[in-house]
Amino acid sequence: MNVPLVLANVVWPALYLSQRYYSWWAIALGLVIETFALRVLLKQSLPKSFLMALAANAISAFVGVWVFVWIGFAWEYLLAYTVYQIIPLGTFNLFGWLATTMLAAAFSTSIEWAVIRFLFRMPTTRRFVLLFFGANLITAGIALVTLIVNPIKF
Repeated sequence: MNVPLVLANVVWPALYLSQRYYSWWAIALGLVIETFALRVLLKQSLPKSFLMALAANAISAFVGVWVFVWIGFAWEYLLAYTVYQIIPLGTFNLFGWLATTMLAAAFSTSIEWAVIRFLFRMPTTRRFVLLFFGANLITAGIALVTLIVNPIKF
């Protein structure tokens, strides 16, 4: 059980998803997926790919734990609110969960791309960013599925 979620007076999808997406097992799974993605996409050795994935995920997790829930909050109350005026769905709907999952993957991808590009000085292309986003989306999608299969209990 995560204390910030228990103490929250208001909840939104990103607050729930962050509990799984930034958990030890999701980060470990992301390391495995991204190590192999980096190996294939950048044609680097397995140890160097792992080092890049480790550094990128460490920085992404550190920043994400503090920032992602607020990006999700902004999404929910600025952009999604407008959509919900047109299509009355409410906060916890399929559209909101999928958008939050894609937002998590995009947020992680942007931070991890910056680490790989600037810290490791790796040349990257749009193709790299899109495929690396796909790797992050797999991890975020698995975190979402675990919320459906095994919801957070209080």
